[in-house]
Amino acid sequence: MKEIRTGITILAPREHVWDVLTDFGRWGEWNPLIPKVSGQLEIGARLDIQVRFPLLPPMPIETIVASLHPGQDFSWRGRIISGQLAEGVHFFELRPDRDGSTLFVNRELFAGAASATLIWPVQRMLSEGYRRMNESLKRYIEQGFCC
Repeated sequence: MKEIRTGITILAPREHVWDVLTDFGRWGEWNPLIPKVSGQLEIGARLDIQVRFPLLPPMPIETIVASLHPGQDFSWRGRIISGQLAEGVHFFELRPDRDGSTLFVNRELFAGAASATLIWPVQRMLSEGYRRMNESLKRYIEQGFCC
């Protein structure tokens, strides 16, 4: 199993970050990596996402909501080629700090027979994409673009 993990501290309460993170209709306003998400945030529901990497055409991916703890975290599961070759579970986690800020953890676990082979060439691109997403979310919330 391979994991890519990034995180960033956002100077806002967890509830506020949650509201922005789960407003899929507005992801295009702040998210350079995943500008489109459609569907309902309910366990087992289908979410259609669009991933954009620099210099590449947009990639549509069908995912399923795998976990949901309102106000805290959610995840979705997507397959690469087929679930037996490689599957990714993307986690979005919010951890409150005593000072009122929130740690946003953005991570993905990859599993399957070919996961290491398929993920290795794009690992750097994914890590950088997650970092850009984190920084954009932080800026969007802290500079008041969202509210």
